[in-house]
Amino acid sequence: MNFKQISIPCIVIFMFFIAVNTVTANDKMLKLEKACSNGFAKACANLAYMYENGRGVKQNYAKAVELYQKSCESGIIESCYNLALIYNKGRGIEQNNQKAAKYYKMACSNGISNACLNLAYMYENSQGVKQDYAEAEKLYRKACDTGALNACFNLAVMYDTEKVAANDYSEVINLYTKTCDGKNAKGCYNLAAIYYNGKSVKRNLEKAKKLFKKACDMNLQKSCEAYNMLKKQMKNN
Repeated sequence: MNFKQISIPCIVIFMFFIAVNTVTANDKMLKLEKACSNGFAKACANLAYMYENGRGVKQNYAKAVELYQKSCESGIIESCYNLALIYNKGRGIEQNNQKAAKYYKMACSNGISNACLNLAYMYENSQGVKQDYAEAEKLYRKACDTGALNACFNLAVMYDTEKVAANDYSEVINLYTKTCDGKNAKGCYNLAAIYYNGKSVKRNLEKAKKLFKKACDMNLQKSCEAYNMLKKQMKNN
């Protein structure tokens, strides 16, 4: 019996809210509108967030897009990322992955690791850009190196499924270990499967069991099933 590793890539959906400390709860909307019209980009960004999420105003995605774009073009990189997410997911507007890729690129180039992660996913899966595994690898690596654990997991999967070549299989193990240590259940599960199957490592059922249990404790049902199956197998042996 072999345990098949999980090969579904991860993306991140996380919105940024850019705080404006000078605005009070009572007159927030009026002050933000005035500040935005006077060229204060952070105010435009916060207004966009309010319109997107219906916070204190009627939800209006078209208005949110307009304001995110305005603040993005004025240098608020978080707005570029939020705008990319709206286009990527088609939130209240028509999905447009070409525009999503454009704004992810801007955000990624300015240090938002999750933008690099999502852009890498688009290159890997030909969403809004031409499929390019080498570019996906580069972007996953960039995001992984700056703390995006889902990017480390996706990069490991690309190496593991031979979409791109790893220098050595130990790199795959190191990446899964990094994600598992960061409490990524899928990383723990795949690492467990490697030790169970003895894939490029000495087979170690005890280590596999501990890793399946760790992923199970993070509510990955597939890993709970694997853990119980392995525990029973080891007991019978």
